[in-house]
Amino acid sequence: MLLNPISSLTSRSQGSEHSRVAKATQDFEALLLTSLLAPLEKSFSAVPGESSAPAGSEDYGYMGVQALASALAGTGGLGIARLVLRQLKSTEVPEGSSANPGRIPTGISGHI
Repeated sequence: MLLNPISSLTSRSQGSEHSRVAKATQDFEALLLTSLLAPLEKSFSAVPGESSAPAGSEDYGYMGVQALASALAGTGGLGIARLVLRQLKSTEVPEGSSANPGRIPTGISGHI
């Protein structure tokens, strides 16, 4: 069985593109979760009655929040990445299409 190398490259690049987009949406969700969790960590990590925290504890706390947010996003998180990815797939223009790139996809309303 002979494989067409061009079609092989195309399918491989589409798979690669999909995984890059999926990773980007996952990273986006991790950033949103970090924004949500960082203030909570600051609020609940302070010990009442202590005037100062140990040196570097803020940095380690932030790194912990980032790790937690990345792990949550990697396992599905709040589902934001999945929703963004689904929306991007629904507005995807097929390759070779003569669609107008400036046109707003159907299903999106509002003023720009």
